[in-house]
Amino acid sequence: MKAEVTSFSFNAANGDMGLEIYSDFSAENLQLLWQKRQDSSSLSLYEGKFFKLVKDDKIINIRLNINDIIDAENLDQKDEIMWDCFLTDGVEKLSVSFPNSLLRQYHYYFFDLNNLFKIVPYVTKGSKTLALYVRPVSVECSLESMSIKEEKISGEIAIKSNDIDIRKFDLTLCYRKRECKDIFHYIETIDANIKINSFLFEHDLNEVFLDKLEEALWDFFVKVENEHSSIFIPVTIKSLPLDSTTVPFNKDGFYQIKPLINEKETLTLHLKQKELKAAATSVIEIKNHLNIKGTVPFDDFSNYSIVSKQRKEVGTAFEHYTVFEKRIGMSGNLFDVTVSFEDLIQFAKEKDILDLFIRCENTAGEKIDLPLFAKNKDKIVSSKAALFTNGFGNYSIWVNVNRQFNENVTNIAVLGTCYSRNAFNTMDYFNPGYKKLYKCAYTQFHSNIISLVSDPVDFNKDDFIQSELKESDINYLKSDFEKSFFENLKDTKPDYLIIDLYVDACREVIEINDSSYITLNYLLPRTAFYKKLKGKKVISSSDANEYFDLWEKSLEKFIEKLLSIIPEDKIILNRGRLTTKYKDANNKIVEFPHKEIKRNNYIWDKLENCFLYHFPNVRIIDMRKTKYIGYHKHPFGNSYAHYEPDYYKEFLFRLNEIVLEDMNK
Repeated sequence: MKAEVTSFSFNAANGDMGLEIYSDFSAENLQLLWQKRQDSSSLSLYEGKFFKLVKDDKIINIRLNINDIIDAENLDQKDEIMWDCFLTDGVEKLSVSFPNSLLRQYHYYFFDLNNLFKIVPYVTKGSKTLALYVRPVSVECSLESMSIKEEKISGEIAIKSNDIDIRKFDLTLCYRKRECKDIFHYIETIDANIKINSFLFEHDLNEVFLDKLEEALWDFFVKVENEHSSIFIPVTIKSLPLDSTTVPFNKDGFYQIKPLINEKETLTLHLKQKELKAAATSVIEIKNHLNIKGTVPFDDFSNYSIVSKQRKEVGTAFEHYTVFEKRIGMSGNLFDVTVSFEDLIQFAKEKDILDLFIRCENTAGEKIDLPLFAKNKDKIVSSKAALFTNGFGNYSIWVNVNRQFNENVTNIAVLGTCYSRNAFNTMDYFNPGYKKLYKCAYTQFHSNIISLVSDPVDFNKDDFIQSELKESDINYLKSDFEKSFFENLKDTKPDYLIIDLYVDACREVIEINDSSYITLNYLLPRTAFYKKLKGKKVISSSDANEYFDLWEKSLEKFIEKLLSIIPEDKIILNRGRLTTKYKDANNKIVEFPHKEIKRNNYIWDKLENCFLYHFPNVRIIDMRKTKYIGYHKHPFGNSYAHYEPDYYKEFLFRLNEIVLEDMNK
C-alpha cells in the first residue's frame, strides 16, 4: 500500500496546513493520524490525534490547523518532539511519504497559547515521510562576569533571543543537579532570583546549598517561564576567564565549591567534601582479625565507627553501600579497633571490592565518612579476602572466595527479557543443545517489579485477542495484570530463578490506581486495552527520585515474597546492558544513534546496585563488559538489546559454572 503527499501548503503566520494525499489504502473509516513519536528510552503513552477523511477515488484532501493537532498548553521541554503522519483504519497504519519534488524550506509557526515553543513541517531523513518538529524557542544565555567571595556568588548574565521578547517572560537563575558526572540529565532544581531587568545576580551559597551537602555537579541555567510552561537555558562561558579556585562555604569547612567549565562550555559548580582522611598508622592480622590503629584529623566530633562499604560501578563513577559498621572508642584523635575479616566482607561476592572508612558525626549530627588512608601501605591476605592499598592511597578489601565445580542439570525459571530467555532457545543462533542441560519451566516476560508486587488489575482477554499477539505473549500480559508470578513460580519449583532488570531500567509502569500498576512493555501498545489508558499516570526513570523511591519500596515487598519460595543463593542476577554498537551487513561496526543508551545503562547500574544491596547473597552472571556487540542478523531484529550469537553461548557457559559449583558442595 502507498500514501504519498501530492500537494502541501503551510502558513507559518497562523498554523494552517493543507494536504493532498494519493493513496491506494482501501478501507472504510479511513483517518489521518498525527502521532507523537516514541523515543529510544521508553514506550511511554504517546499522544495521537485523528482526523476523519473523505476519499475521492484515490485522492484525499484535508485542511487543518497546527493547534488542532498539538495541545500547546501542555508542552514540556525536550531537545525535540516529533509528530509523525499516518493513514489508518484503526488497525493498520501507513506512513505518509513526502516526495523530493515538494521539498522546500518552511518557516516556524510560534504557538499563540504557548509562545515558548515553535513548530515546523519536517521530512524525515531516512524514510522521507511527513512529520512535525516541535522545539523550544531559541534563547541564548552567557556569563558576562562572575565572582565567588566570602561564600557569596555574584555576576551578570546576558540573555538574548531572536524568537521572543525576553523582557516579557519571568526569568529565574537556577542550579540543576546532574544525575551523573557524564550524563546531562537533571534530578533536582534550586531556584535563585535574578534582579528584574538587570540580569544581575547575587546570593549566598550557604543558603542555596544549605541541605544539599553531598558531592554533586550543579549546572547553571536560566529558567524562562510563561503561564503554561518553562524552558531551561544553559549559561555558556565563551570568552570569560574563569577563576576555578575552590571555595569553602559551609560553617564547618568540610564542603567546598569549585566553578568549572563543562564539556558543553557551560558553567558548573562542583560541590564536594573537603579532602579529609583518617590515617591508619598500624595494621596487624591476628587469627583472621585486623587490629587497626590510627588518627583522625580532629577530636571534637562524636560517634566514631569503622565502616566497610561495597563499591559499585555506576556510569563512569562509583557509589557505595554500607556492609558493616562497628563503633570504636577514641582517645583524643587516636583510635584502636579490632575487627574480623568476616565481618568486613559479609555478604560480599567473589571479586567484590569494599572500601574502608572511619565514620563520625559533626556538631550538627551530620555523618561524615573519612577514607582510611594507608600510611604504611600494608597488604594482608586471608583465605577469602585481601587488604590492599587502592589507587587513591586508601585501604580497600578485595574478595577472593574459592570455588569448586561439578556437573548437574537443572530446572530454570526466568523473570526478565531476551537478555535471559534467549539463552534458552534451540535456534542455531542461540543454544540449540540447551535442553540437554536445562529445562526452562517458567518465564515471566517483560514485567517490572513495581507491577509484580502491586494489586491485581482486571484482565479481559477480549481486549488482547485482536492484537495479533501470540498466545504466549497474551499470557505474559495476563500474569503481569493478575500478579500471578509468585504463585506460578511456586508451582514450578525451579532450582534457579534468573532475573534481569532491563524492563525496570528502560521501561515505565502505568498507575491504574493508588495500589495497582502494570508494565508498559513493548507488547501492550499493540492491544485494544492500550487505547483505554488515556489519562493514566506513567511513572518512569525520567523523574529519577519518584521512580527509584517507588521501585525500592516495591523491591522490599518483592524480596519478602520471593524468599518464601526460593533461597537467595538460588537466585541469579543477569547483569546485561544496552550495546552501543552492532555489526552491519558488511561486518562493519556501526554506532547505534540512540542518545539515551548511556543514561539507560546508568539507570540499570543504579537499580542493580540497589537490588544487590537488598539481595546480597544472589548469584551473578555479569555480561556488562564482554566483547560482544549487536548483530544485524539477530532473529528478532537489530536492536541495542539484541546481541551477536556468542553472547548467549557465553551466558550459558557462565550459568554452567554456577550449577557445577553448587553440585560439588
